[in-house]
Amino acid sequence: MSTPPLAAQKPQQRIHHDDVVVDNYEWLRNKENPEVIGHLEAENAYTAVRTNHLELLQEQLFEEIKGRTQETDLSVPVRRGDWWYYTRTVEGHEYGIHCRAPITAPGDWVPPVLHPGVGGTLPGEQVLLDDNLEAADHDFYSLGSFDLSADGSMLLYAIDVEGDERYTIRVRTIATGDNLPDEISNTSAGALFDPSGQYLFYTTVDEAWRPDTVWRHEIGAAASADVQVFTEPDERFWVGVGLTRSRKYLMIEAGSSVTTETHLLDSADPTGEFTVVWPRHEGVEYDVEHAVIDGEDRLLIVHNHQAINFELVSVLAADPLGDKRMLLAHNPDIRLESVDAFRDFIVVEYRRDGLTRVAVDRPGGVLTEITFDEALFTVGSSGNPEWTQPTVRLGYTSFVTPGTVYDYVVDTGELRMLKQQPVLGGYDPSLFEQRREWATAADGTRIPLSLVFRRDLVTPGTPAPTLLYGYGSYEHSIDPGFGIPRLSLLDRGMIFAIAHVRGGGELGRTWYEQGKTHQKRNTFTDFIACAEHLIDEGYTTPDRLVAEGGSAGGLLVGAVANMAPELFAGILAVVPFVDALTSILDPSLPLTVIEWDEWGDPLHNPEVYAYMKSYSPVENVRQTHYPRILAVTSLNDTRVLYVEPAKWVARLREVGADALLKTEMSAGHGGVSGRYSAWRERAFNYAWVIDVAGAHPTGEGLTAVD
Repeated sequence: MSTPPLAAQKPQQRIHHDDVVVDNYEWLRNKENPEVIGHLEAENAYTAVRTNHLELLQEQLFEEIKGRTQETDLSVPVRRGDWWYYTRTVEGHEYGIHCRAPITAPGDWVPPVLHPGVGGTLPGEQVLLDDNLEAADHDFYSLGSFDLSADGSMLLYAIDVEGDERYTIRVRTIATGDNLPDEISNTSAGALFDPSGQYLFYTTVDEAWRPDTVWRHEIGAAASADVQVFTEPDERFWVGVGLTRSRKYLMIEAGSSVTTETHLLDSADPTGEFTVVWPRHEGVEYDVEHAVIDGEDRLLIVHNHQAINFELVSVLAADPLGDKRMLLAHNPDIRLESVDAFRDFIVVEYRRDGLTRVAVDRPGGVLTEITFDEALFTVGSSGNPEWTQPTVRLGYTSFVTPGTVYDYVVDTGELRMLKQQPVLGGYDPSLFEQRREWATAADGTRIPLSLVFRRDLVTPGTPAPTLLYGYGSYEHSIDPGFGIPRLSLLDRGMIFAIAHVRGGGELGRTWYEQGKTHQKRNTFTDFIACAEHLIDEGYTTPDRLVAEGGSAGGLLVGAVANMAPELFAGILAVVPFVDALTSILDPSLPLTVIEWDEWGDPLHNPEVYAYMKSYSPVENVRQTHYPRILAVTSLNDTRVLYVEPAKWVARLREVGADALLKTEMSAGHGGVSGRYSAWRERAFNYAWVIDVAGAHPTGEGLTAVD
């Protein structure tokens, strides 16, 4: 196809607050309509033709990603009970293989090691679940629940083979490898066993695909006999179910974007009634962790009541509304994020100066921050399921340091490196430089940017092709991290930059609140300020600058394309939330009402309606010279429906914009499944970025700078 497909215009009126909007492309929402599928396939065909000249580059990028990746590998084993649990990957296989091997002794806390790339198995290894076998004959595969009974005899797992995040639960007897008759369909992710192994708890969704109900299933019983444990009637709230690390309490958490409420049940009585910890109070969020302090069962609670950046208190588990002990007081310069309790210590995670931090409260009450040497980094605790473990498992990375796994020995303070992500073919971190820059927004606010580039190929002050990434919603932070695919951009002389705009959580709760609801436009103008800073400081030029964002970040770059198209050569929008007003107006759509705390309620509030209409990308397409645009979406995405980018591209075509639409016809919000498929998807996107930014297509012949 040499000419772009033009979607038929079928006008539909939308009237809210006396505002009449004619939408010519709302008909594209019906994916059961063969005409809709035909249009999406025509768009894919046109995109294939327009990117045909990049096929060789796409293949080269794929081979670079593949060639740098240790395809046969083993995750660092995590101890749970009497077993080490880990995931193996095998060259040529799309998915992981979930395994376990026995510990050597009760005091064995040093994980076993296999040499990378060699293959083989650990002594006594048992294969629990081979995702490759489960995914056979399916175009899409996702594992949404994975849990072991406390005695290690049974496996619970749940899979989605459509991409719509609806999982079917199954239970397997590990000794035989046979599945029990128990099978529960249409569940959300995150199902788990109770400590007895007699029951499992799971959640289901309502008509708007909101997780709203917690169920209890007795192993061996029919799913039709499952007991409804908790239902959340408020459409702004979702629910989840969990278990404290101590395994003392089962937990149900109900939460909106601004309010949470936790219910507990002594796990020794799994059929009992859950009781609320703190009754919900609008605008108050809290998380609960069980701890034993001085022989008392206590609850550690991280909350934001009169403490915008959160504080940590403890209360008696038997009387959570009683006296509170202050453990960490509110600090306006530190965003307290979480607490994890173990038998002998607690771990606290927080943000300071825009970076993640981890501290351990060792015996004696000394809170010790675990420090690192790099100026930019990301660190967090993960893989710590055991109540009695003497170590804290940490994940660490930066723009230049591959993902690294540590065990922090609490008694001695030793930081023991267990593994660093291999980068095959030779990787020299000294060739790369990461740095922090600060842009100035129109209102005077300083906006942080994080940059990485090859210091032998880029000279700051000499313009280089640049990819600027942003998100800026839900208090979600985009932190510096290593990525093997990104090396293919940097080796071609590109700069990669992250704009840490308001709406994210990098600089605390206030940073988030200044980029949501009635202040949402700050997110977009911050990103524009970051682009202008990179141009003004000589890092790049508008004809070499590409913006990228996904999901709510797609809304960001879509809005920026309308507001400042002259600053960019290209816009890469992945599963972009670009028809925001239409979606948030319709409470019947998935997750809409939940989103009102984030964006406002345009259905009932005319001021919110007018404000959202002022920035929603589809509403503001205009006659101007747009940068080149590539929108990537998935047909089965339930979070941001494919119709949003489809309508956006159709509107852009009306004004002559060079816009492409690529729809994965069997994938969800996270894109295609399987690592090789994901690498090819990344290679496609990056080939387009390299082409638009004018970077060297192969990297060969680039002259190293002094």
